[in-house]
Amino acid sequence: MSYKNFLAYLLTVMVGLSLTACPDDECATDAGVEAGAEGGALGGDECLEGGVEGGVEGGVEGGVEGGAEAVVYSVIVIQDNTDDINDDGTPGVDLCEVDIECADGAITEAAGSLESGSPECDGSNNDDCICREEVAGICAGTDRGDEALIFDGTYCDEDGDNYASVGIGGEYMLDTGVDLMGCDVTVHEKKGSNAESYLVWACPADYTTLIDDCVEIGYSEAASGEGVDSQSFPVSWEE
Repeated sequence: MSYKNFLAYLLTVMVGLSLTACPDDECATDAGVEAGAEGGALGGDECLEGGVEGGVEGGVEGGVEGGAEAVVYSVIVIQDNTDDINDDGTPGVDLCEVDIECADGAITEAAGSLESGSPECDGSNNDDCICREEVAGICAGTDRGDEALIFDGTYCDEDGDNYASVGIGGEYMLDTGVDLMGCDVTVHEKKGSNAESYLVWACPADYTTLIDDCVEIGYSEAASGEGVDSQSFPVSWEE
């Protein structure tokens, strides 16, 4: 079989498949198919080759797009957005606890990690630092950067010392390993002398940057004062 005849054969097979897959009123008529075949033959090898290549490329692209899996948002990120910097070793939002409630119950196991937005206090940087160890004049020895305090089931209402500070511009990430669409995220933030704000994001497990890969599901600016500010954010949005 010559190359030209082979290309013509492939084109005939592809046209036949397309006619089988589509309703009669959406596909070419027999007359149209015959006219197209005649035009391809008159145009020579280049027309036939171009038609076959176009059909193959279109089929591959359509298959890839149709088979792409939906993105699963399984990570919650709380990003500090505070402008008011304190000098008491607890800059940024002070997180007492994070709750995630889904249709089939609360999520009680997740991997948490904290990327502090402020450096550790060392006695020379009191304007914007987080207490990790005892430092004369500012830190009593309590570790305010202990990420384990944020998702441990203990609330500030029960233990006023059970919180961690994120730092200015810092991020707390909670990887649940499950699809969080439809769940509710509640953030319990310890209030203080500063008005501290934060953003809440839902991200896929392999996200690179918040702005490119994640969806912002909430924003809060907690008022200064005493007690705990608790706000809930649904993991829901329109694509």
